Amino acid sequence: MKQKRWTIIGRHNQWVNGCTVFEELDPNDDLHRRFFGTIRGFRLFPLGDYHVGDMTMQTIVEEVIGKVRALRTRVDNDDSTVFDTPIA
Repeated sequence: MKQKRWTIIGRHNQWVNGCTVFEELDPNDDLHRRFFGTIRGFRLFPLGDYHVGDMTMQTIVEEVIGKVRALRTRVDNDDSTVFDTPIA
């Protein structure tokens, strides 16, 4: 059985300022991607579970960027409900 692979795809620059975004690659399905992120140093937030065949990588990236920005804004505004999201 192959090990899952984690790749850091963005860290503290441009759209991920203050965040680190990880991509988990499924060893059994090269088209399956899961994204997670730490926002301002807080926990591992789930950002999405995608199958590349169902949508383009550009669409996936735009969705992940939107989720990172929304979570970062909530953390910056001291919205404690952001931490009610189940941990990945």
